[in-house]
Amino acid sequence: MRRIKLLSAPMFLGLAATVAACQIDSGGFHEDDLGSAEQASTGGLPAQGQGHYDAVAAITILLPSNDNDTARTNYRYCTGVLIAERTVMTAAACLKSNLEAELDDKLTGPFLDAESIVVRFESEDRTTEYALDATFDDEAPMTVKGLTMHRYYDTQPRYDVALLSLSETPSGITPVPIRATSIGADLVGQPLELVGYGKEDGAGGDETALTARNVIAPDIVNVSDTRITAGTEELTTCFADSGGPGFVDFGDGPEVVSINERHGECDAGATRQRVDIYANEFLLPFLNYKGGGCDGGACDDCEYNGVCEEDCDTRDWDCPIGSWAGTACVQNGDCEEQGACVPASDDASFTYCDKPCDQEVSSSCPADMICSEDSRCIHTDPSPGSQGATCTSPATCRSGFCENTFCANECDASDSNACDSDNGFFCLESLDDSSTTVCRTKLRDGGGGFCHAGASPRLRNGARNSLLAGLGLLFVFGAFRRRRRG
Repeated sequence: MRRIKLLSAPMFLGLAATVAACQIDSGGFHEDDLGSAEQASTGGLPAQGQGHYDAVAAITILLPSNDNDTARTNYRYCTGVLIAERTVMTAAACLKSNLEAELDDKLTGPFLDAESIVVRFESEDRTTEYALDATFDDEAPMTVKGLTMHRYYDTQPRYDVALLSLSETPSGITPVPIRATSIGADLVGQPLELVGYGKEDGAGGDETALTARNVIAPDIVNVSDTRITAGTEELTTCFADSGGPGFVDFGDGPEVVSINERHGECDAGATRQRVDIYANEFLLPFLNYKGGGCDGGACDDCEYNGVCEEDCDTRDWDCPIGSWAGTACVQNGDCEEQGACVPASDDASFTYCDKPCDQEVSSSCPADMICSEDSRCIHTDPSPGSQGATCTSPATCRSGFCENTFCANECDASDSNACDSDNGFFCLESLDDSSTTVCRTKLRDGGGGFCHAGASPRLRNGARNSLLAGLGLLFVFGAFRRRRRG
């Protein structure tokens, strides 16, 4: 395997993504590893002579120290790409430490400033450096001194994308458009052009360690619902290319289709985040806002415009984080991830957030929800906290009664239809409050046997049917044995 002195961002990207896909999920990745080791790339060539190559930036990050009295000497090296006049896209993991230090009341120094974050572009005739633009302070909840992390990165690390706003427009550099149209398996077999910077072998902690720009173009071998996989032992990338771009030409020139996630080592068959899944919810609205597209009221109140509007069809990204899929809500504007506030099918008084889903992807809904026929994540019956739902304490039931591990609503004992007796619930005295009657299961006296007379609706079609099937098999097996003995 031939080592190239400088790691190409694309190469590194591909490799980084693959490693990210394996190591992040397995827990093997440590953030301190990101862009900190000697770099190596395999099969890379100098990336020169193409406009989209020049749009790929080297990012040097001076990391915070643990206290204000210690000199800052450690650096992190990443890659990014110019996607608008003054906006560079990179991996959120590259900048997370600096953002957290900036917001930590125990640390008083600036960590997102011209000294801490330097973005360098290289063209054939010159190299130019740019710093963050500090004029965007607090314009929107996601923005801190020109750094905008994806809204969900802190809660869901797969949203590993961030945007840097530069102090000025890079001279002579043309931004590369991002792919906003959904991509799919038709890209398999096509080359993914990976471009980026790598840290020179043996450069140590020198802030000038990011040097030449390289390119590789391995074939795409898989497109999942969130990632692209491409890379081989002969064509792969490594550390400091975190945040670097992957390009595909669809006929009108190269477009950015992928971004390298954080990673800790080189790997063949690397995976990369798909850019199109972030384009319409985050990237394009942000670029429109920062580019002045909302000036003069051109943006709707619910669009990303720096002003929080609570009454929208779904959560306004200018507002603080709202409610996740499956949790209670009052109105559509409470719900994150393009969700809406819908009533539970078994209890209209309980409204919760749904969200779009893919019926072919089992992980597209939370574990306690299903993807409906109209491709929305919904609760099955009984919904959480409603009559018949399993519970561990009264606090988990909207009625305030958890009886025999099932939520129980109050009922009128004189009404024979007050409870769902077919499913084993009867209007009986509460086990916790003898003055109240609730729809609960009966308890059997004496030892042995089942504790409950009936099963909850959640269990009836699964566990109860399985139990009956098991009893049937026992009966058949017993009859077979008797027949043989006869």
